Amino acid sequence: MLTVALGRLRERGVELNVSQLTAYLYVCENEGLNLSELASVMSVTNQVASYTVRGLLAPGQPRAIDPAAGLIRADVSDNDGRALALNLTPRGAQLRDELDEVIRAGLIFAPAPARAPAAVRP
Repeated sequence: MLTVALGRLRERGVELNVSQLTAYLYVCENEGLNLSELASVMSVTNQVASYTVRGLLAPGQPRAIDPAAGLIRADVSDNDGRALALNLTPRGAQLRDELDEVIRAGLIFAPAPARAPAAVRP
């Protein structure tokens, strides 16, 4: 599924590495989470999560690094004015909807897992 998702994003001109895709998918499912929460679910340091997110930010946002994918924005958190809440941009939401279709199609059409043969008793 990840390779299909990466391919779909590349077709749309979005080049992400696996870490960025993972972070993007977490934000898709948990809009409003902060960098510390993202780092925790990705099992990386806050610094790695921060650098990963910088490549996903909208162009022109503070700390965005080129090429900025424009999929998420970092807003001051309503809960903690010191933290940044990660949310999807309109482009990020549109791509999320497309990827949801790919994932649903894969779940519907994926072959059933092979069953292990029954043990033969003597």
